[in-house]
Parts: sequence; structure tokens; C-alpha cells
Amino acid sequence: MASAKEIPPGGEGKIDVTFKTGTRGGKGRKNITVTTNDPERKTLKLTVSADVEIVLSTSPTRVNFGRLQKSYRPTAKYIALTGNAKDSVTITSVESKNEHIKVDVNPAGFENNKNKKIKIEVLPGLTVGKFRERITLHTDHETVKKLSLYVYGDIIGTIAVTPRYLSFGMLREGVPNEKTITLKAASEAAFKVLDVTSTIPEVETSLETIQEGKEYKVKAVIKQGFDKAILRGKILIQTDDTEQQNIEVNVFARKKLPPKKKGVTKKPQKFDQKTAEKKQ
Repeated sequence: MASAKEIPPGGEGKIDVTFKTGTRGGKGRKNITVTTNDPERKTLKLTVSADVEIVLSTSPTRVNFGRLQKSYRPTAKYIALTGNAKDSVTITSVESKNEHIKVDVNPAGFENNKNKKIKIEVLPGLTVGKFRERITLHTDHETVKKLSLYVYGDIIGTIAVTPRYLSFGMLREGVPNEKTITLKAASEAAFKVLDVTSTIPEVETSLETIQEGKEYKVKAVIKQGFDKAILRGKILIQTDDTEQQNIEVNVFARKKLPPKKKGVTKKPQKFDQKTAEKKQ
């Protein structure tokens, strides 16, 4: 923030800068651009740098469990404390709103490793689909009262859907814009596709049976003449599987529209007194 909008000749001003470090330590650098009305120096570039010391954090701050089969066994990952206060701080309590995300703390470290002080387990029972949960660690530190961890992953059911996100990219005129979604049964499981619909009027869908009860393909086609800049919606697939009755696949596309034609303005005609008299 600048101390004043205008600086008189020979005067000076100040710019207050707030350096947001986030959770990363080490050398940090930020650039600031100042715009002025000085014809010789319309823009000024300022560089702010700092050596950031982390007081207390976790490593990592985000825990990805990846893709887990529905019948998975409890899977664990370990978190370390980092920062200047990592050895002196005590974690007093833990918050996890999801009963299937279990968090344990061992000040001495798990598996005889002093760095593995936090253990996170994903317990069986999560519903099929993506999950994302926040875990809050409360500490006895004077300033860093709590730390946040984000746990995420994807529970895979008996039906494997590929892809889970359907992107058509940039659409082109005169070129067929179509994509395919594949649904396959895992191991000895079997299922049927009961219905396929689209929430986007411009997207038509059709179902093809590759192997009854085992594999299906859903074809999605964007109608010719689509005249919007962005296409966004979902393809809804209904099955007879008890855990994956309703499967949603997000759809996205973009189209470069032609520039709008500028209106042609006619130049006003000059009034000529002699020409007007001749016409009379």
C-alpha cells in the first residue's frame, strides 16, 4: 500500500509490503510492479526477498492415498514435524471429522523413527468415489496453536470408470467432436448399465455393450453448430450396482468464437448549397 497517491517534486513516498511466506521455508522472493504517470518511467519493478524460517509445520502438508480398491486393508502414512520448535512442541489433541480417517500421535516416533510422529490411516468403510478431509492438530506452542493437514484419495469400486473427467479441449468447426467413456467390471463382479443421460443439451450420448455384464462404452458427441465459448456439465450413468448406482462424469470444452463484426458507420455528407439549388 502506498503512503500517498501523489508525490510532489523532490518529495518521497513509502510502500508498505506484506510478505506472505505460507508454509515454505528458505529463501523467498517476490516482485512488485509500481505504475506511475512519469513518462520516462511508467513502471517500476521492486524485488522483495527474505530468508524464511519455519517455526512449526508438517511434512508433508497434503497426504495423497491415491486409488484404493473398495476391499482395501487399513493403509497408513506417516507425517513429520518440521521447524525450529519441532522437538519442543507437544500435540495436545487431534480433530478428524471423518470416522474412517484415523490419526495417532507418538512423540517418540512410530517404527523406531523419531520423524514419524503422526500416523494417518484410512480405515475400510469409505464410500466409492473421491474423498478429501482436513485434519487439525492442536499444539501447546505460544503462536502456532494449530496445524492443518489435508488427506485425499479415491476409493475404487467394482466398476472402473475411465476417464473420470471428460475434456474435449478446444473445439474446431467441421471436425467431429466425440469422446468415449469406458466402464469395466473388476475381477468376478458383474453389472448392467440401465440408463445414460447428459445434463448438457448440446451433448448427445449413446451406449455400446462390449461384453454383457463386464464392459460398456458410452460415446459422447457434441452437436455441430455449438456457439458458446464454454461447455460444462455432466454425463450421468445409472447402473444396477448397489455401491455405484449413479456415476457422474464431468464434461468440459471450449470454443474459440469468431470476433464480432464492428458496425460500419457512414461518414456524414457535407452540405453543398450549389448542388441543393440545382436539384430544386
